[in-house]
Amino acid sequence: MAHIRTKAPKDSGPDYFRRCQPHDFIVQPTVDGKKIFINFACSFPGSMHNARVVRHSTIFQKAEQGDILTQPTVNVNGHEIGPYLLGDSAYSLSPWLMKPYPEGT
Repeated sequence: MAHIRTKAPKDSGPDYFRRCQPHDFIVQPTVDGKKIFINFACSFPGSMHNARVVRHSTIFQKAEQGDILTQPTVNVNGHEIGPYLLGDSAYSLSPWLMKPYPEGT
């Protein structure tokens, strides 16, 4: 996830205000293991929480519906393990999205 600085839009400036910098919007690129883009979401207001950006992205919708990240699978001790995405700690844990352990654990 990246924040891109911008000028305040006339009709919704407060939505693009973020405490770290005056105004920005969010881009969320997703790449595979070969560093090839598989999804790119942009133009979310800078004030939007990262977890909300993910929930509103097409990659979230496709993963939740089982349209992507289903193959290939690997059998590990009798369990089929499929592909998954790595996200930051703001994201919700799901069968297709892993996130870091909370700090201190």
